Amino acid sequence: MSRSIWHGCAALVVCLLGVGQVHGAPPTADSLLSAATKSYFSLPNFPASLGRWEKTGFGKLFADPAVKPFQDDLARQLREADRTKLRLALTLDDIRAMAGGEVAWGLVHAADTTPAQFLLVDVTGKADAAQTLLKSTAEKFVAGGYQSTSAEVAGVTLTVLAAPSADAVKDKTLRTNKVWFVSKDLLCIAESQPLAEQLAKSITGSPPADPLSQHAAFQAVMQRSTKDAAGATVDLRWYVDPFGLLTAERLVDPRLKPKKKPDSLEVYRKEGFTAIQAVGGCVQLGGDDAEVVHRTMIYAPSPYQRAMRMLKLPNVKSAELAPPAWVADRVASCIVAQIDVLNAFDHYGTLFDTLYGEGDEGLWADLIDGWAKDPKGPKVNVRDDIVAQFTNRMVQVSESRTPVSADNARTVSSVEIKPGASIEKPIDRLLDGEPTVKVTELSGKRAYAVYQDERQKPPPASIMAVVGSQIYSASHADALESFLAGTPSGTALTADPAFQAIQQAAAKHGLAEACLFIFSNSARQLQTPYELFRTGKLHEVEDSSLAGTLLKRIVPTEAKDDAPAVQSLDGSKLPAFEAVQKFLGPSGTWGASEEQGWYLQGVLLAPRP
Repeated sequence: MSRSIWHGCAALVVCLLGVGQVHGAPPTADSLLSAATKSYFSLPNFPASLGRWEKTGFGKLFADPAVKPFQDDLARQLREADRTKLRLALTLDDIRAMAGGEVAWGLVHAADTTPAQFLLVDVTGKADAAQTLLKSTAEKFVAGGYQSTSAEVAGVTLTVLAAPSADAVKDKTLRTNKVWFVSKDLLCIAESQPLAEQLAKSITGSPPADPLSQHAAFQAVMQRSTKDAAGATVDLRWYVDPFGLLTAERLVDPRLKPKKKPDSLEVYRKEGFTAIQAVGGCVQLGGDDAEVVHRTMIYAPSPYQRAMRMLKLPNVKSAELAPPAWVADRVASCIVAQIDVLNAFDHYGTLFDTLYGEGDEGLWADLIDGWAKDPKGPKVNVRDDIVAQFTNRMVQVSESRTPVSADNARTVSSVEIKPGASIEKPIDRLLDGEPTVKVTELSGKRAYAVYQDERQKPPPASIMAVVGSQIYSASHADALESFLAGTPSGTALTADPAFQAIQQAAAKHGLAEACLFIFSNSARQLQTPYELFRTGKLHEVEDSSLAGTLLKRIVPTEAKDDAPAVQSLDGSKLPAFEAVQKFLGPSGTWGASEEQGWYLQGVLLAPRP
């Protein structure tokens, strides 16, 4: 079983299971960890989560007889996998058997050390069972080539399992050291001895000088995300240092660093996006009126530099973020956002130069100046003639066509044009003669097909059109054409019962003012990646699919030499999607700009009968 499978499975468990505090439990994980923690997920009372989980649509789905053949087959696949490749050694069933309270998982990367994952489990009342399990697990690792020794730290005995030498294994990223111990009803597993020793000292009364719980970014995220949850059970707490985590993961697996430039991580660093210091929040599971309530803080205190200044999202009354009439009820998701478009344009230049200027700055300014002043150019002042004519309202919708295939996803985006403004002529002049653009027609409307290069090899990369008070851009011509043809009476998204249920939930779980609203029809979003996983074609899912991207992380593709890509887990025992969709309800999320970044709050509702 690969490192990525375990990494993804642990992340999935963290996202789906969450519980409340337990009186008298051992110290919380955030007080034991240092501020060098790059990712942290805490389930404060793991056993209690199972009851709440079973009441949700997902819990009922996993209990459905139609899914049992897959569950049995998945258990077989995991049993037959090479257990010595599990980065943290234990399975979910192992954790279930031992957990008496909090379960915490994440990654620590202190300076001058190798990034290491950790797992902390409150084994109150089950310490002996935990020791027995660890002993049998150690025997399996030794049989797989690991060397077992022991060490003593702060009166705690550590079991140290040293990975086989690099020459003895093919995949260097999957064989990592494991160090574990049980102390004061806490089981700890870490990928490095220094991390295990630090945790042992913390548990026995010598916590780090800079505990995660006192870290400024961690406190900001937790305080804001729990503020609106006052009086409610917080089922899950999580925290990520995004740039720290990405850097650490690349050190663990160098394959994650792109071979071709530009390197997106370095681009974001240079352009000031490291102002986003942390992302995290809390989750409530199994409430009376919502299956999941989530609250997230994106901690990004100003001032901002370079392209990061583009992210100016003005708040409006949440009612103003309702989807426009052209959005049909067939969509899988709809995003309505308020973006200061002119501000974004004014601060885009350095990002463009970094991406395309090969180290030189001023390319974007020269391009804009040429469009406006070159005697042979279009004579268009892009900022004033086009961008300044937009309002701040932007809409993006996605849908999935049938039959299911890797290419059935469609997206359409729009920007609203100010009343009385006209941008058709400036756009015509700007695009006239562009070798990558071809003028076409959709539903009687003038449109522009944009290709990857001058060869104009179909299909186009995107297609756009100006119609009425909107400028539309779409991933596929057929998607834009269906929207330009108009929405038949009675099929607007705002008339959809699922959307109306989210609007009703907004009274309790929405925000009075917001810059962002996201509606999702979970069944429509999940159908394509689900069916591709079931049919062994998950690797074909497009990266534009969020649900597909997450599923591919949980179930990565494994390719050997020149052989075709193969899913690391077989999903053929899953039932057809028709048996699953009845368990999936709609979701809605509202986001607002705040002094220290952005705050998001949302709900997942029970499926409609």
